[in-house]
Amino acid sequence: MRKLLEILLMPMARFCVRHGVTLSELNHALKTALLNAAQEQLTETTEQITSSRLSVMTGVHRKDSSKFLKGIGSKEDIVSPTIKVLGCWYTKKKYKDADGKPRAVAIGRAGTDFANLVKEISSDVHPHTVLCELQRLNLVKIENDYVTPIKSSFISSMNDEVTAQIIARDIDELMLCADENIAATNERPNHHTATIYDNIPKEYESELRDWINNEASQLHKKIREHVSRYDRDINEGSLKDSKKGTIRFAFGSFGRLSLVKGNKNDS
Repeated sequence: MRKLLEILLMPMARFCVRHGVTLSELNHALKTALLNAAQEQLTETTEQITSSRLSVMTGVHRKDSSKFLKGIGSKEDIVSPTIKVLGCWYTKKKYKDADGKPRAVAIGRAGTDFANLVKEISSDVHPHTVLCELQRLNLVKIENDYVTPIKSSFISSMNDEVTAQIIARDIDELMLCADENIAATNERPNHHTATIYDNIPKEYESELRDWINNEASQLHKKIREHVSRYDRDINEGSLKDSKKGTIRFAFGSFGRLSLVKGNKNDS
């Protein structure tokens, strides 16, 4: 199970690295997600929801599950050292210029302004490591052995909660689809197919991108027209005598074109 989790979590780990999410932030989010999932499970089975049950089901400490049930948010410090350094840079007077703006600070050796700035936050991280991360997140610029902040905060492009919920819904459907197939829950397996080609000349990218978007649009239109005939909300009259319960239909698709790195056939 541990190896399976490592494999399944790799896409999320890549997402976190791309968006500057650290382990403390991920741990906080995972703890909350586990408690929410356990609460959902107990609600579905109409069992009593207690902090002890949530703790046993998730491994989250009982005091945290108790706070969760009371709606008390965690006070755990989940801000990364990199973002803390940036905050210190913008707020402490000795790192500002005459206009009150964060000034350029020297880098390159121990005892420089930047090294001292990092020590203000933590002695556990190396200044060069923090500098590299600030560069990776496009938060600073470096000129002539001096570094200057260009943003006061890091806001991920994934800041739309609605968009995140849509993505989470699609991921959840895919995980359930695969899980049910692996466990052979259904007599007939769920549809789970991927089509991948990885040696296509780059000049065909625009053509293929337009083609897949058009084909997918037509496919989903065809599926909507067919499946909608079975939905009570749309055809209440003709389906009113059906008393065997309700099922959910979900069909998702995606297409992505990306550059293959290290391809031997690249010209």
